[in-house]
Amino acid sequence: MNIIISGKNMDITDALREQTNKKVGKLERYFEPGTEAHVTLSVEKNRHIVEVTIPFNGIILRAEESTDDMYASIDKVLDKRKAASLKVGGQGIRYTCRVSGKEIYMFLEDGSRWFIEGK
Repeated sequence: MNIIISGKNMDITDALREQTNKKVGKLERYFEPGTEAHVTLSVEKNRHIVEVTIPFNGIILRAEESTDDMYASIDKVLDKRKAASLKVGGQGIRYTCRVSGKEIYMFLEDGSRWFIEGK
């Protein structure tokens, strides 16, 4: 996975780059080799915003999180936990994402099937 990190209204330090690569790099096993993940770190007033965009198989996965601390935003943007689907049932790994201010869940079942579920 190629992780492209850019900053908006801020400089990217080595520590931020390392933390971002560590967190986003965990998704590498779920995508084809060569998949690009675009990560934008930005600051607006006191909000530290992290946006992750991953285009693959004709769709675009996008997650965004903002807190008052950049490291907390990086940690929260790809909140991953093992969970059951709320609507379909079944077990999988649940990723919580915020799209246009609305929280959605992306599930990965059996290491190969993705589905998206609104809250």
